[in-house]
Amino acid sequence: MNTIKGSTGSDYTYSENDIIGSGYYGCVYKARNEPQNLDVAIKLMNNVPMKPRRKGSINGSEKEINILKQLNQTPNVLNLIDHTKEKKYVYLITEYC
Repeated sequence: MNTIKGSTGSDYTYSENDIIGSGYYGCVYKARNEPQNLDVAIKLMNNVPMKPRRKGSINGSEKEINILKQLNQTPNVLNLIDHTKEKKYVYLITEYC
């Protein structure tokens, strides 16, 4: 079992055997926040700095976090619960559907 601490201080545990899907940017795992009795999905993306296309541009993971924050509580859109960044990975914690 792996445990990560989100930006809100909550702990999320997941097993690499509980993979939901994978793609070009990373993998998604089913995870759990025990204190809240909540199943979540954790998307792990490689934290690789991208070469900015233009001055002031942001990388893909920051862009995805910003978009999901703006769309939170929008019907029919996956809600971002938490996120965190480590040296190797960026973690997006979303509701589990």
